[in-house]
Formats: sequence, structure tokens, C-alpha cells
Amino acid sequence: MYKEEFVEEGIVADVKDGIATILIFEEGSCEECGAKIFCKPGEDKKTLTAKDPFGVKAGDKVRVAIRGRNVLAASAVLYGIPLLLILGGIFFGMNFFNDDKEIYSSLLGISLLIIYYAAIYFISKTTHESSAFIPEIIFVTSRTPLN
Repeated sequence: MYKEEFVEEGIVADVKDGIATILIFEEGSCEECGAKIFCKPGEDKKTLTAKDPFGVKAGDKVRVAIRGRNVLAASAVLYGIPLLLILGGIFFGMNFFNDDKEIYSSLLGISLLIIYYAAIYFISKTTHESSAFIPEIIFVTSRTPLN
């Protein structure tokens, strides 16, 4: 999975500042895909935000690649680290607090989780365009004719 690449095809909906919004074609294997955290296959409209090194325009058909290491890193950031934080908070709280250990330990674990997700949210808002987790357009299948 680390060296694998997930490739999707779609149509460019919008381009702004080198970042393209792409409408992804629905395929039957979407639910089993490891990269579904990027395009959210359960939603009615499947869109994906990708880096645009080719200068595409709305209506162009493109192929987008998501590297396996990015999927693995995003999964660790979204699921692995929070699990460690909540468990660490609970175990630390069970040894640190004297009265009502269970309640305070649970609150500590949940508080760490909330702080972590808030930090991730604000960091992702400020560094969205330069993020390494953003997929990239690798091929322009067809261009929209100029009017």
C-alpha cells in the first residue's frame, strides 16, 4: 500500500490558485477503496480537490493520483494518533487521579482528542494548498475546446 497509487478519472469543475475541484466518475469499487477518505464515496456528488500542474480548465477530463503513502499518513493522522491520545489520556488519568478515576480519565482522554482535532482543523485551514495529502492531476485525458 505504501508504494501503491490510486488513480481516478473525472471532470474538472473549477480551478482556483493551482487547485482544481474535480467531479469523480462513480465506479462499483468505490466502497472498498483505501483512498475513500479523500473523495467520500457515500455522498451524492463525489468531488476531489487536487493540485493542478497542467493548467486545466473547467470541463477538462483528467486523471488524478493519490499516493498510497499519503493515504497511509492521512489514516494515521485521522485515526491512529487520536486512538493513542484517548487511550493515553485514560491510562494516565487512571494513575494520576485519586477520586472518581473513571470520570476524570475519560474526560482527560476526550479533552485531548478535542484539542487534537481542533489543532488539525486549524492547521489544515492555514496550509491547505501546500499540504502533502492533496492528490495531484497526473494526466489530462481531453481538453475543453476554446470558444
